[in-house]
Amino acid sequence: MKKQVFLWGLVMHCGLFAAQAQQDSTRRYQKEEQLFVAMNLPDMFANVVNQTVEQQLTSNPALVDYRADVKSFFEKYISWPAVKADVGKLYLKYFTADELDTLIKFYQTPAGKKMTANSTRITQEITAMVQSKVQPHVDEWNRLVSDKVKDNH
Repeated sequence: MKKQVFLWGLVMHCGLFAAQAQQDSTRRYQKEEQLFVAMNLPDMFANVVNQTVEQQLTSNPALVDYRADVKSFFEKYISWPAVKADVGKLYLKYFTADELDTLIKFYQTPAGKKMTANSTRITQEITAMVQSKVQPHVDEWNRLVSDKVKDNH
């Protein structure tokens, strides 16, 4: 009888623990959703799709007549609906619910809104700056790669 009472108590404890874990998970998902709205990620990803389409059409003018197909392709793979779950997993991997609250509060401030408005441009400018630092040294890079490939054969 004692064994049954103990097992019943253990089952109840595990059930309560599972219910608490479910509530914590639900809270984190809700916070994640609030953060994504505060960061304006749906619009940012729409801009990424549009910029990617324009870059592809500029670099390959033969695609200009197929703009809708090009856009459809990128919407299928890199639009907000296509990546939201994966982005969510990343945020849930790295941030607790309390940290998500902190981020939400930040992105609702003027500085956070300014960060949201400028983050894509900042990333693009950093990428361009890094490329401009490496570009003059492409020959050096090619020699390095060539030498290393030769050494391995």
